[in-house]
Amino acid sequence: MCQITRVPWKNNLTEEETIEILSKLLVQSVRKLSFPKTAIAFSGGVDSSIIAYLLDKGCSVELFTVSTKSSHDRTASPNAAAALQMSDRLHIYHLSEGEIEHTLPELLSVIGSADFFDVSIAFPLYIAAREAHYEGYNVMCSGQGADELFAGYKRYESMDSAELERNLMKDFYQMSHVSLDRDYKSSMAHTVELRLPFLDCELMDFVCSIPVELKLKNNIRKYILRRTAQSLGLPEEIVWADKKAAQYSSGVYKAMVRIARKNGYKKGELQQYLNSLEPRVATI
Repeated sequence: MCQITRVPWKNNLTEEETIEILSKLLVQSVRKLSFPKTAIAFSGGVDSSIIAYLLDKGCSVELFTVSTKSSHDRTASPNAAAALQMSDRLHIYHLSEGEIEHTLPELLSVIGSADFFDVSIAFPLYIAAREAHYEGYNVMCSGQGADELFAGYKRYESMDSAELERNLMKDFYQMSHVSLDRDYKSSMAHTVELRLPFLDCELMDFVCSIPVELKLKNNIRKYILRRTAQSLGLPEEIVWADKKAAQYSSGVYKAMVRIARKNGYKKGELQQYLNSLEPRVATI
């Protein structure tokens, strides 16, 4: 992945012109990263759905969802797969709290971090890569970068334009310098190469030139990406569906909180619980 470019100007394209260029760049990026047989880390949100929709036009695709009982993704993923007419290629792995607890030391060792934020995000990807490997896949595509590029996090809603611009740059820097290492380690632990279409250099440079007013518009996060998905032909129920961050939509974060309580840690002490697992990491 190339580093994000700090563009000192904002384009003055119309919304429709922006959508036209963005559509072409997304198609181009996905085509460059396509592989004859490609797995997709699939949550049912607009990011992974765009990748699935475009990849399905040129290669063999299967979708891999990892979630806990009663989580958002448990419902969103099959609904989105059905809308994309890909239900027969959806693999849903149901995580139990027992498996999460048993796997935590292993995952901490893989990613080299006990930070609860890193762990809760890495967990679904780690299991998805494992399941993709079992099904014979060596390449997995995922939607990392879309939230930071297109203003996908809920906390962005309260920011004015200047603050949003600063936070998008800051969050992208954090993602590209820290989080991606975690994600690559999570997939490569199962010898699955992670490919990220939203982090194509040409695509990123153009997205950086899009005014933030088109990224968060009418209180709709990722507005311009959603409009682009609509123009590409994705079903409306996917285009406009609300989506939580991965650690929450998968249910993993809440499950880890319950596991910490079961092991004697009070509310708000999840980080202390994960820190307690670190001595065990060295023996794995």
